[in-house]
Amino acid sequence: MPQYFTQDCTGTRYGPFNQGYNASWSSDNSGIVSVDASNGTMSCVAPGTANIRAMFQQPVYGGQYQGCPQYPATAAPTGPMTAVPCPTTVSMSALQQEVLANIFPGTKTGIGAVSTMLVGPGPYNYNGAVINEAISNGTNGCPWALQCAGSSTFPVGEPNGVTLFDGTQKGPVQNSFYDEHTATSTASLLDFYNIDSCTQSCNQQYMCRGAVIGRFTINYSFSKGTLQGTPITNTTATKQAQ
Repeated sequence: MPQYFTQDCTGTRYGPFNQGYNASWSSDNSGIVSVDASNGTMSCVAPGTANIRAMFQQPVYGGQYQGCPQYPATAAPTGPMTAVPCPTTVSMSALQQEVLANIFPGTKTGIGAVSTMLVGPGPYNYNGAVINEAISNGTNGCPWALQCAGSSTFPVGEPNGVTLFDGTQKGPVQNSFYDEHTATSTASLLDFYNIDSCTQSCNQQYMCRGAVIGRFTINYSFSKGTLQGTPITNTTATKQAQ
């Protein structure tokens, strides 16, 4: 956003203030970032760095005297902008099961896994790109309702890392993001329904700026167990590309 400083008749400067609604926008490298000249909407074209400039006119009046002349506003530089391209592929580079014991006894059915998702193709740096998901129901072999839902947003590179459902900490990974697949309950569901095991599945797709970059199936397997002498339902999650 462009900024300007105002100055009154005594030479006192005020600001900076944001000014963008009547600016004319331009990019010094439209092969990296293109910009709409009228409204400043920017589009990433290719990896790299470009400077975005906003030019505007802003007459300034003020001061303790009457009839002050107009003073021109001076635009402050906005600095370079780095274009982050959308990845066009995504694959699973790792899958880690989470630990029910970490959230027991408040949770007696659980929990699932975290997948590390790697975007591509290389050799670009996609850190900072935003990935969205859409989830739909798959198959249900369990007596309880299938609840496939999700609309998460994943920042590639996870600059601050993540804390998983079971409390595990995961640090940033270049060109990657973490996605958890969990199914939990405060009760042991298999014991409640008096069955030994069952399975469910969900369908998932990842998108970047509306374009689908990958489709996956998430499978949940439920099995009976005990923890500290208490009946539990273990949840295991797996994931495959469609």
